Amino acid sequence: MSRLSTLLRRFGLAFVFVSFGIWELANPAYWAGFVPSFATHLIDPLILVRVHGAALILVGLAVLFGFLLRISAALAVIIMLEIVSSLWFQAGFTDIFARDVAILFLAGSIFVESLSSSPHYANSKKESTDAQSSG
Repeated sequence: MSRLSTLLRRFGLAFVFVSFGIWELANPAYWAGFVPSFATHLIDPLILVRVHGAALILVGLAVLFGFLLRISAALAVIIMLEIVSSLWFQAGFTDIFARDVAILFLAGSIFVESLSSSPHYANSKKESTDAQSSG
């Protein structure tokens, strides 16, 4: 995959995560309605929204700058799985659900690419190629 394509995908995911994170921190009362009902019995929804907003910002910036990319992309996938499953159980298939599934796949593609660019993967790929050419 080209370097430009990688940067565009990372920027796109970071833009969404950081934007929503800022909105959650700026107006947690609005977003509290999205907190699943079972969680509201455990902790104040406003606290959950603030923590979620901060996590979105941190993960978004980590993905953007490539900081521990494999871990930050995995966290983005986990966050999007949490969001998508919550939306599914609250409202089923909606426009917001469809949009967030697309963001989940974007995060997944960044995660998968981070695996293929790891030194371990590159070494095992090289060993496989060497074994095939010597065989």
